[in-house]
This record gives sequence, structure tokens and C-alpha cells, in this order.
Amino acid sequence: MPAVFSAPGSGLREWTTAQARPVERLDYWVGAICEAFLEMDCSSRAADCFDGELTHLPLSQLAVNRVRASTQDVYRTPSGIARSRSQPFYLITQTEQPWHVKQGGQHLQLRPGDAVLVDAAQPYELHFPHSVSCLSVQMPRAWVGGWLRTVDTAPARVAHREQGWGHMLSALCLQL
Repeated sequence: MPAVFSAPGSGLREWTTAQARPVERLDYWVGAICEAFLEMDCSSRAADCFDGELTHLPLSQLAVNRVRASTQDVYRTPSGIARSRSQPFYLITQTEQPWHVKQGGQHLQLRPGDAVLVDAAQPYELHFPHSVSCLSVQMPRAWVGGWLRTVDTAPARVAHREQGWGHMLSALCLQL
């Protein structure tokens, strides 16, 4: 289990690969994202020099996660879903580099500032070809169900940074 910094009383938890030997950093990272988020697999073409920091802050029903890391590909697989206790939604905004999301038969090309809502009850892939600098807000299914007509049938939903709700969501995530 990765070592983690915890701020007493706040629920704030932080992980950094700087605590691990370079050869063990990617394995440490996989443990950190599974502990902070949920069961996922991760690979990186920068495995031999991987670097990452993750901050997790629970806020009542929600949790805010800030991730800064090397290039990586994250996979939410059927076996990971089966091992998980909860199936939340994640609203993810990558702030500095383009990235890709695959879920429900869709392959979405996203720009910095675009937000995407992914369903952790369904397999997905997150591809960060350059680096990761993102904000991820974890939301319970019941909470999201109060906002959306259907929660169990749709693939990832995109809010583009310059359109409608995306304009507001992008600005909010960038400020957080």
C-alpha cells in the first residue's frame, strides 16, 4: 500500500511517487490511484522515469482530486468494476494538454479545459499522451441521477470548454 500524507481533521490525503525508488514508481502510482479513486489499471511509456502527485479531498458527498503526473493510459476494466465497492461518476477536466477518452463505443478527442463525465460502472479508458494535469470530481450515482434523466445507459458525456455548461464547468474546474 502506498504511503500517504494525511492532514489531520481535513480528510486531505496526498500521494507522491517521489517517495518510491524510480523502478517502483509506476507500481506505487497504480496503488495510489486505486486507493484514491477505485480499481483501475495504468500503463506508461515513461515507466522508467514516472513521476506523479495526487491530492484527494473529500467534501461531504463529493471528492475533489488533483492529479499531476507523467504520460499514462488508465483503464477501468470489467474485472476492476467487479472488485469495486462503489460505482461513482467522475467529472474530469485536463487543464494543460489534449487527451482522449473511450467509453461506451465512443472515442472522444478532448482539449485542455474540456470536461467529461465518465461512469465508473462501465469500462473506460483515459489516455494522456503528453502528461496529466487534471481535476477530477467524484460524484455518487444517486447524486448524478438527480441531475440527469438517465445514468446507466449513456457513454461518457462531454462539456466542451466554450459551449453551454462546458464554459462554466471548465472555468470552475480551472479555479479549483
